Amino acid sequence: MNIRNRVVELRHVLASELQLNKKNWRQHPPQQQSAVLEMLADIGYADALIARQTEDGQLFLIDGHLRAGLTPEQKVPVIVVDLNQDESDKLLLTLDPLAAMADVDSCALKLLLDSVDSSGEAISCLYEEMAEAAGLCIKEIEHKRSTREIDVDSFEMQCCCPQCGFEFNDKNT
Repeated sequence: MNIRNRVVELRHVLASELQLNKKNWRQHPPQQQSAVLEMLADIGYADALIARQTEDGQLFLIDGHLRAGLTPEQKVPVIVVDLNQDESDKLLLTLDPLAAMADVDSCALKLLLDSVDSSGEAISCLYEEMAEAAGLCIKEIEHKRSTREIDVDSFEMQCCCPQCGFEFNDKNT
């Protein structure tokens, strides 16, 4: 299979200069807005928005509406793609749902959740919701966090099977 590369370039433009897509079907509740702002404040921009260039030279947003709306006076990274309107609509419709189709490895998620500190209240809530959705029985795990790295030798992971409720740890897997 020959897969085309549709990325033309990476630009940094003011978010307010991007043309918002009126067909955007995603809504962003206050809790999500708070979580995204916390991550932007903590990490910064580490992912690009996606836009296509129209015939008049405008950048028409396909993905990244929330980030653009939250930081209108910020120069943001934008991947410019050579898609027409129909292809742009298809990408808008499928990008997030395709990512959501991924399965969760509960134990890997637990290990990752325990290895990071939350940025703030909204991110902490997000992490808790992720753990709950994965069926994790979160128990207090004693380990020192002098850095953001985990001492793997002293780490004990406790998990709970979402189907049967069997509790297990990395010692009896």
